Amino acid sequence: MIAGGAIGGAIAVGKAVKGGENAPIKIAFVGCGRRARELADAAMSVPDETVSIVGLADFFGCQTQSMYRSLKGRYGDRIVSGCIRANGNDCLEPINQSDADLVYVTTPPVCRPEYFRRLIDAQKHVFLEKPLAADPIGVQDMVATAKRAAEDGLSVHVGFQRRFDERYQDIIAEIHAGAIGSPIFARAFCNAGPLRRPKPVAGENPVEFQLRNWNHFEWTGGDFLVEQHVAGLDVIRWALDELPVVAQGQGGWKTKNRPDHGDDSADLPHGVFDHHSIEYEFANGVHLI
Repeated sequence: MIAGGAIGGAIAVGKAVKGGENAPIKIAFVGCGRRARELADAAMSVPDETVSIVGLADFFGCQTQSMYRSLKGRYGDRIVSGCIRANGNDCLEPINQSDADLVYVTTPPVCRPEYFRRLIDAQKHVFLEKPLAADPIGVQDMVATAKRAAEDGLSVHVGFQRRFDERYQDIIAEIHAGAIGSPIFARAFCNAGPLRRPKPVAGENPVEFQLRNWNHFEWTGGDFLVEQHVAGLDVIRWALDELPVVAQGQGGWKTKNRPDHGDDSADLPHGVFDHHSIEYEFANGVHLI
């Protein structure tokens, strides 16, 4: 909710673009899973802003339809007549062609670099859920697109919600002001429950299965250090005001409950690890476990 609410200032730029302080901010979503619904609720709750939803898109049509029904039932007249409901391999294109001011990208991480690039080409303001990509090439692509967005005066926000939490902002400011002296060591944890074993839906091919269960596969989600723990690691980087220069560690499977184990998925690539331990060294000599 913090992340979604913080976009209020950024999406207000849409009003300036369309001309007129009272013009509604037209938003769309690419990726219609749980996170998209949470962000839609957050956007609708931004005070003193008129927000309307003009488009929904997802690779899986059932996701698009489910989110549409959910939003229509709760927000009624704030879902425009003729709201786009797109699906399939190129579900983004109808959103690009729409009059949306702002597009939320909540797809699997593997899709985000291409979608971000195309949205900036279409001159849309963008909210990107973290992580930005599933691999280093995707991240480099994102950085290049972000530079173009800045040159074009487009607003881009990333779902590091702690960056917009006043409690974090106050504490980090105190650290930067020297309240605890010079940091020399840091620890960051990200604990979660056990991984469920995903089961294929009748009739779906391996790519569809992996996209639907994207956080279980390295190529689609980047593994949990990238997909989940990146938010906590960002807080440490923010507090230290440095970038890590070296990282070494290990990870593995405590159990055999992983996507590549079992007769019904033996042809799938290795799934994500269920535990990791990484040590980072920063340029100023600080170590992070």
